[in-house]
Amino acid sequence: MGEDWWLSKTEVLEQLVSNDYKVTACYLPDEEGRPHEVYLYQGDRYIDTVERVETYNRVMAEQTTEDHAKFAKQQQKVAKFSKYVEDNAIPQLGIIKPEPKFGKSDSLKPLFDIDDLIIPTPPEEDDHYLPPPATDYRARALESL
Repeated sequence: MGEDWWLSKTEVLEQLVSNDYKVTACYLPDEEGRPHEVYLYQGDRYIDTVERVETYNRVMAEQTTEDHAKFAKQQQKVAKFSKYVEDNAIPQLGIIKPEPKFGKSDSLKPLFDIDDLIIPTPPEEDDHYLPPPATDYRARALESL
C-alpha cells in the first residue's frame, strides 16, 4: 500500500541541483517493515527528512476531532506552499525598448574634434568639358518626312 509524504518545508526544493529532481529515498522500517522515517538524498548529499501525510475521513458526518486536526495540518502545508510559490513567482516578462543616450557615456565620446577633420577639396572641374549638344527630336522627325 503506497503512502504519501510531505517535504518538511517547501524551501527544501532550493537545495536540489538545478534541473535535476531525482532523489533517493532511504527509510528506517518499523516492526512491521513499513517506513517510519524517510530521508531524501541527492547523490551523496542529504536533502530532507519527509513527513507522512496523515489521511482523514472526508465524510463530514463521520469526522472526529482527530480528522479535523489532520485536515487543518494539511491545509496549513498547502497554504505555506501556495505562499512560497507566490513569493518566488517569476515576474511578468516584457520587452523594453532601448532609449538612445548619446553623450552620457564615456565610450560614446567622439575620437576626435570636428575642427581637426581635414575635408578634401573636390577636384577641379574640367573647363573644356562640354555636354553633348541637345537633340531636337521634333525637328528630326519633321526632316524625315
